[in-house]
Formats: sequence, structure tokens, C-alpha cells
Amino acid sequence: MILVAATSSDGVLDHGRGCPWQVPEEYAGFLEQIRGETVILGRHSFEAYGRDLTSRFAIVLSRTARSIPGVQIARSLDQAIRFGEMLGHRVYTVGSASVYPCALPLADRLLLSTVREPRVACARFPRIDAARWRVRREADRRRFVVRVYERAG
Repeated sequence: MILVAATSSDGVLDHGRGCPWQVPEEYAGFLEQIRGETVILGRHSFEAYGRDLTSRFAIVLSRTARSIPGVQIARSLDQAIRFGEMLGHRVYTVGSASVYPCALPLADRLLLSTVREPRVACARFPRIDAARWRVRREADRRRFVVRVYERAG
């Protein structure tokens, strides 16, 4: 599983009202990365970004939603991963803040954009343990940096 996230320079994911910055080139890169793939995301992230998704399949984590047109509902991350594996595509987890801490131990790759703007935190991305993750690629853009991490060892 691959985790995809964008954070501010100090690790902020969200400020309580969705993404706390507007960096169109970063968002376009995200949409290109998930094009044709399977994504797992929380209901709140789906409500914020679902209309833009370029993925082939969306699996939404929700304890309360009964159905959402065009997506598969999963009650747990484990169930969502099983659904994704049955589809036979690479599975990406793309949020939300409550999903990342559960998904990080299960991931084998991280695609993280760091936007060069500090923000006030409502939610942060989990700390990346340098003993468990290695930066394999880094692309420095004008307003953000994209790093690809792979699990060490």
C-alpha cells in the first residue's frame, strides 16, 4: 500500500476546514499519481475531494454511511484493504488525518509533498521514523518538495 499526503513545512495536514493551502501544481501531481488506481480515503476527505478524484475505484472508510454512489464503503481499514486487493490494482491511501496513523504501519511506500508554508494545526501527519523509512527520490519544486519513501530493510 502507498500513502499519499501533502503537509505544510511543519507537518500540518488540515486546519479544520480542509487543505490549508492552494498549490495547484501539487494537487495536479496528486491527481496524476492516483489516475486509474484504487484509493482508500476517509469520508470527510471524500466529501472534500471526491468529485476531483482521478482514481478508477474509491473505497471510503465510514462507520455511518450506508452507501455513496460510485464508491465502495468499508467499515475498517482492514476491510478497505481487502476490497482494494480484490480489485487487483495498486492501493493508495490518501487520507484523512485519522486514517494515516493506522495505515502507516501497513504501507510499503510514502509519497509526501511538503508545502513550504507553515500552518496552524488541526491535524498532523504521523512522524516518520528514520529507522524504518528511507528517502528514495526527492523532487524540489518552487513551492513544495515531493519525497518518495520506501520501507527500510
